Amino acid sequence: MVESHPETSPVSGDADLDSAATLNVRSKASVIHIGSLDSFDITEGGKAAAREILDYLDTGREESLRRAIDIYDDIIPNENFGGEYTALQWISRLFLAPETQKTNFLSYPLVASWVDLLVRDDYANLRDYLKLKYHFVDDESAGHEAKEKLRFLEDFILFNNPDRERWDKIGENIYQLGIKEGDSVIDFGCGPGYFTFKFANIVGRTGHVYGIETNEQHINFANDYIRQYQIGNVGVYQYRADGWGLDKPVKAEVIFLCSLYHILYAAFTDRERDLFIEHIKRYLKEDGRLIIVDNDLVEGTDLPYHGPYISRDMIISQLWHYGFELLLQYQFTAQRYILEFKQASKPRAPADPPPAVPAVFADEASVQTIKITSPLSLIRYRMIGTASQGYTVLGKKAARLFFGALESRDETGLAAALTAYRELIPQERIGDEYTVFEWFCRYLLAPEEKQAEMLADSLDAEYFHTLADDDFALLKKYLRIKYDLAQPDPEMPGMDDTFARRQIHDVIYEYSGNEVSFDQLNEWNEFISFNNPNRDSWEKTGKMLDYLNIREGESVADIGCWSGFFSFKFARMVGKTGRVYSTEINRNALAYVETARDKFGLNIEAIQARLNDAGLPPDSVDTIFMCSMYHAVYIASLEFVKDEFILSLKRALRKGGRLVVVDNAITPPSIVAYFGSAIAKELVISQLKYYGFRLVDSRQFVPQRYVLVFQQD
Repeated sequence: MVESHPETSPVSGDADLDSAATLNVRSKASVIHIGSLDSFDITEGGKAAAREILDYLDTGREESLRRAIDIYDDIIPNENFGGEYTALQWISRLFLAPETQKTNFLSYPLVASWVDLLVRDDYANLRDYLKLKYHFVDDESAGHEAKEKLRFLEDFILFNNPDRERWDKIGENIYQLGIKEGDSVIDFGCGPGYFTFKFANIVGRTGHVYGIETNEQHINFANDYIRQYQIGNVGVYQYRADGWGLDKPVKAEVIFLCSLYHILYAAFTDRERDLFIEHIKRYLKEDGRLIIVDNDLVEGTDLPYHGPYISRDMIISQLWHYGFELLLQYQFTAQRYILEFKQASKPRAPADPPPAVPAVFADEASVQTIKITSPLSLIRYRMIGTASQGYTVLGKKAARLFFGALESRDETGLAAALTAYRELIPQERIGDEYTVFEWFCRYLLAPEEKQAEMLADSLDAEYFHTLADDDFALLKKYLRIKYDLAQPDPEMPGMDDTFARRQIHDVIYEYSGNEVSFDQLNEWNEFISFNNPNRDSWEKTGKMLDYLNIREGESVADIGCWSGFFSFKFARMVGKTGRVYSTEINRNALAYVETARDKFGLNIEAIQARLNDAGLPPDSVDTIFMCSMYHAVYIASLEFVKDEFILSLKRALRKGGRLVVVDNAITPPSIVAYFGSAIAKELVISQLKYYGFRLVDSRQFVPQRYVLVFQQD
């Protein structure tokens, strides 16, 4: 059992690159997890307990609460320590407590406010949380607004959980952070104020706490609490990228980030993260401390934590390159660590010349070491509905030109849009829908014989008609919704291009989610980008397929085939005597594959896969192919889900067969990035080694994408 007092480790301020910028990989476990793509963490025990609580809310039967408490006693140590279970068990005990004891439960005002938000209006928020979280209502019918509400309630329940000390221990040991009366503290990502108000008690009237948060509902809760209890030494601010939303000059003794750095590391673009670190340095006193709390992977069966986590080595290494030195590290519980940093006394000179890759890989007997050579993250995960899925000023301007040209079919407008995309692609990003829009502009400007040539491939023609039929209905709908073209932008036609280019990385537009779901918009985006007839222009697809040398009669599995771009090519390569297994979890994407297969007589077997099972027959394939997918397996699957998925691949692979992983490289700023998720190949190689795969060959036809070929040991 982990004691409530911390283990501290002082670290020399003179740490060099070898000690400060190194990631050691010791097992098949991913070194970072950003949150599940699935609901494998929602177990039957968790659902059973939630049903009992809902039954009590509907009927008032106290025996239902007692059953829920008993279930939580069984599942908390074994299923998900540090999740919502402890909070739901605590509130069940509150409901059962005699009135005389409820005063003790609610003696701390922040706890009383937490309970009030959940139980007001006949337990409306608690009911909604349980129904949405445990899928007692249909996900599709819930809608975007309900999903946003679930996201808020999930964070609210976890952050301000009255029983948080049971697993977190940080509040109990908050004195170890060394915050003093009179200090200024920035609590970044403050949520509904769990640490904010604890810090306020410590700094007293002569100090001040600045809470910074993105979610307006958390901000409203914290501000209501401040007004109700007349707290004068706390301000809560809406985050803005250009200055964190602070309306006054601030120099803080402490900047505090809890359960946030894993997002900063993996979900921010390089420019967004650079800007964030610049603001840390701007608001932190010269001798101030940056304190980071995040979650550790706990391997084995004891006290499992299924939430996001990140290896502390990744944080230490990245911040070393950003000019921060590690002072101390604490470990209050198996799931939590605390890292204290200060700014280096001398600025750290960047590598000269900048390294071409962010990591150098060394393979040892029991530990695989990755030397981190730059501040670039080793993994980037494109999350639906985040800024990294957005578009810039120039992207919106080009979309407006393209949309207008589609509406009018004006050659001058099409030529202007074509020029805009040709200028935009090399400077902003490649491998995205911009190359598709360029292709459509070229098609519409081409003479009839050239148009016929561009649609000579029957599958390219199928793609074209899906988007272009009915006067380009689907393509125009996508442009109008994603790029918010329904309302005019008065400043857009006259916007100075020089200004727009200067703002290219600093101003990101995002879809609001109001007209169609994020899932629907993402499906359109994936189809447009994935089946792109212009894909070879950036990926060198033909060279990659020649390299793979798939022969007639072979059996190939296209894992995560989406709408079939590679499956269709493989089917032609293996011919009538071969077989392609197209596996995909998205039913709509798989339906497109099946329709094209039947229409064009392709030798494809479509398989509805699961995240923990590719669904392939045993001993069935010569080549397993995964394109732009392994990063998701690595960062978004729970460990046991990933284990089962890899095992399903091993079962299906014939003796001497190949596992081919194609994914997106982490590129330095000098190379235009692929727009999407990416993972350093060193992480893929190190993990698959522990799963029993050895790297036998690799190629890189473009800087943004690599091909790794593995065989089983």
